[in-house]
Amino acid sequence: MERRLAEAFMDSATLHAQRIAVCHDGRELTYRDLLTRATVVSSAIQQSVPAGSLVALLMPKGIDGVVAIIATTLAGCAYVPVDPAYPADRIRFCLDDCDAALVIGAGQQPFVPGLRHYVSFADCLVRG
Repeated sequence: MERRLAEAFMDSATLHAQRIAVCHDGRELTYRDLLTRATVVSSAIQQSVPAGSLVALLMPKGIDGVVAIIATTLAGCAYVPVDPAYPADRIRFCLDDCDAALVIGAGQQPFVPGLRHYVSFADCLVRG
């Protein structure tokens, strides 16, 4: 039986709601908290793009990146990780190459010429 990441995560979140799911730099989230945050961000993604779309995650490593990955899969989309430490030209190449329908970033829109369809992770938490 083939299972998707979103389905496997939902099972774990149900079985282990109070357990720590992810930790980074002294922050941690339980499975319940991770699911709650991912569901909100997933809703914002679903409002922006149809299922099956590619969503570029222009985010540093950390808890918010894990939330964004889970949220993207819950929305029925595929994620494309893009390191925000790359030079602007490299980021632009990655985004052009994958033709992402949406770019979610950690903060304000970075200076990347021609970047469109950008939303900050914080805005996703509010919009969801």
